[in-house]
Amino acid sequence: MTTSSAYLEDRGVLTCEGCDAKGFLQGLLTLDMEKVTGAQAQTGALLSPQGKILFDLVIYEHEGKYWIETAASQAEALIKRLTFYKLRAKVNIELKPDWRILALWNFDQPPSMGFADPRWEALGYRAFVEKNKSPEAHATAAAYHAHRIFHAVPEAEKDYALGDTFPHEANFDLLNGIDFNKGCYVGQEVVSRMQHRGIARKRIMPFKVDGIAAAGAPITAGELSLGTLGSISDERALGMIRLDRLEDALNAHAPLMAGAARLAPLQPAWADFAIAGAA
Repeated sequence: MTTSSAYLEDRGVLTCEGCDAKGFLQGLLTLDMEKVTGAQAQTGALLSPQGKILFDLVIYEHEGKYWIETAASQAEALIKRLTFYKLRAKVNIELKPDWRILALWNFDQPPSMGFADPRWEALGYRAFVEKNKSPEAHATAAAYHAHRIFHAVPEAEKDYALGDTFPHEANFDLLNGIDFNKGCYVGQEVVSRMQHRGIARKRIMPFKVDGIAAAGAPITAGELSLGTLGSISDERALGMIRLDRLEDALNAHAPLMAGAARLAPLQPAWADFAIAGAA
């Protein structure tokens, strides 16, 4: 396989440090800060009290600081939100505009300040890179997103709306974004209830696309509305879809459409459930 790497300019970087930093973040996030090390990053989210994703996160520890990756458009808002919760905690939160995120796939090992992508091993590695010391990338961000979509891993603002999506709907429960054994965090009661009752009615699912489709297009089966298409690359796409309606459409052998394009559901390798009729 050809090694590839790409800078993700739509991802932002900030740091959190101080003697209270680990406990401060532990009480807020869906991930377990005890598992964040210089060898292993963790992924998760900061939720609203109603249990919806406000910010998606990847956190890595390096030289006593916690390095945080989130959507670049939301980095300053995340700092403001963390500062709101700070109170008297001895932490310092700082935006890092001179740093960027490098994604690498088909590599044997990560570079300096790099780590295995904590969502799904097939994605490869990620690294925090100082802009004035950036190595050459081998591919474009579009190539990375094609790789991500192939492995059916959704991303905030492309596949789900921040502030309006439960973690289960964005597959955080299946892609290592929730630690169900840690202590309390913001929104935990809602997440735990969905987990124990199995009431996630919607999920982001992968599809094979036959025809030309556009992000944001409604997914339909005849007159029935199933969901909305998100990321698209070549003949693959992700879409947020009602699982019960998908099952009904497949049982009725009704064609799934996104505009003029026909969709065929695919079975994600990471899923703990089976989709009848999926390739």
